[in-house]
Amino acid sequence: MRCGSCWARSTARGTRPISAIWSSLGWVPGVTDHIAAADVVIASAGDNTVHEIARVGRPYVCAPEWRYFGEQTRKAERLAELGAAVALPTWPGALAPWRGILDAAKSLDPAALAGLYDDDAAKFAADYLEGLAVSLWAAD
Repeated sequence: MRCGSCWARSTARGTRPISAIWSSLGWVPGVTDHIAAADVVIASAGDNTVHEIARVGRPYVCAPEWRYFGEQTRKAERLAELGAAVALPTWPGALAPWRGILDAAKSLDPAALAGLYDDDAAKFAADYLEGLAVSLWAAD
């Protein structure tokens, strides 16, 4: 069972503070179901998060979290270069920019992100590491 923190958008329209539009659902079981049901996913650039979004191929606004080595920022930039996500280097301080951000995400080809997911990735990585270990031991 996959779990994760999830936010839901209110369907009410109009000019309201962001806290009135979005509400936290807290940790939910089956977060992938929530991701799959979303019109657009706004999330960080953590490995599990990116892979879950790629697995279901939803439009993605990638808002990287700060990290010492900048790995989330770099991942967001690369996803944007590939046309797999809209990178959001800073969180907009007003509601006005969000329409353009969401429209840009909806215009992305979902196949660009979905193509980054591979059901056999863990096996591929394990096979590679095992082969590397064998070759390193054989070098002695």
